Amino acid sequence: MSPPLTYTPAYIGLFISLLLAVTCHAFLDIGYGIFGTEVAIWAAAFAITLWAGWRQHGHITPGGRRLQKWMLLLAVLASLFIILPVWRLPRGGVYVLAALQASYNCVVTTRRHLYFGLLVATVIVMFTASHFRADWTLLFYLVPFVIAVVFTLVAEQINRRVEDLNTQSLGRPLMGGQGVAIMAASSVILAIAGILYVITPQITWSHLSWDYGVPAAAAPGGDHGKSGSRFGLSSDSAAGSSGLTPEAMREAAKRPGMPGWQSAIINGLADVTEATRTYLIPVRNVLKELWESFKEWLRQHKWQIVQWIAALALLALLVALWKLLQEAKPGVWLRTRVDYLRFIVFGWHAPGNTGIVQLYAAIQRLFAWQDFPRHPRVNAREYLAQLSVVRSDLRQELTEMTSIFENARYGGPYSRDAQLARMRMLYLRLFESTY
Repeated sequence: MSPPLTYTPAYIGLFISLLLAVTCHAFLDIGYGIFGTEVAIWAAAFAITLWAGWRQHGHITPGGRRLQKWMLLLAVLASLFIILPVWRLPRGGVYVLAALQASYNCVVTTRRHLYFGLLVATVIVMFTASHFRADWTLLFYLVPFVIAVVFTLVAEQINRRVEDLNTQSLGRPLMGGQGVAIMAASSVILAIAGILYVITPQITWSHLSWDYGVPAAAAPGGDHGKSGSRFGLSSDSAAGSSGLTPEAMREAAKRPGMPGWQSAIINGLADVTEATRTYLIPVRNVLKELWESFKEWLRQHKWQIVQWIAALALLALLVALWKLLQEAKPGVWLRTRVDYLRFIVFGWHAPGNTGIVQLYAAIQRLFAWQDFPRHPRVNAREYLAQLSVVRSDLRQELTEMTSIFENARYGGPYSRDAQLARMRMLYLRLFESTY
């Protein structure tokens, strides 16, 4: 069962997310002059229903069920007599979905209900962003929507973590990371969306003209309203301009029904863009000259550049080979083979204690090749403790080997041939265990 939802900021975030989603969709009809009225109606519907869900404190009550039924009946009547006759499908279907979500808000009492509401808001925004009337001015509402959704998810997750920690009596954690988490997540989402927008084909005015004939007042598929390109260009300017120019920004600011605050911001952006372009003309000319000079230099020195690149590639290969040899340790590997042939196959080692010391040194080289070398400041007993941790299967052999070595190295009685033979057997056992 989904955990109950009692965190007030989560309800506020869901309200803002749903309102911004419907605002994005209503913005497509900005030219009809009812944008503010539509937003106000949807704001009231979402506020009332989410307030009802919040008052139930994580558990659905009979009162919440009754209000949901009444809101559902109102949504059905509004869909049949207002929404579908005016907007028709598919855009009318988006408003029907929003109306059904408004009725569902009456019983939003668990985390699953919250996630479902955010999913509905995301579906509305995705449909709106893919509409042919959507242009760059929609970002005034799309960017806040992304931030609102991320805020809601992060705030709810942090609240859940706080409750878990309080339940475990670990004290009250700090909440200072919430803002950083929201900003980071929003930036990642917007960056991914921008990359996807850049690398995917976009609808252009010429594409619409090719598919649907000469641009007319009616949109394809019977959708009402004026048609336009994704870049916000009118039919008069689409053929003669490209990109988001200051002139195109000012034309967008003059669009009928555009809110005054948004028009002011767009005109300000146009002024800043125009001034920036004016100031950057000398810089752009200098950069262009530098670029041309650089290309000319490349043409004159192309063979020298090829030689330098080849030399750098050879150097990189040599460095890689050196690193590989460091990892493979071919010198140590070869020395262990020589030790085996010398001490085991041919028996070329000194007699007595000297031979035992030679065999112990050969054993150290075996473990050095296995990445367990003996540090110069580590004595035999300390080295034994280290090897016993990594090679516990050889603890008995390692202990016996160390005892024989200490007896031979640190002033013990002269080793008999039996001890030397035993050291050879231990070396052979350790050699075979390392391969």
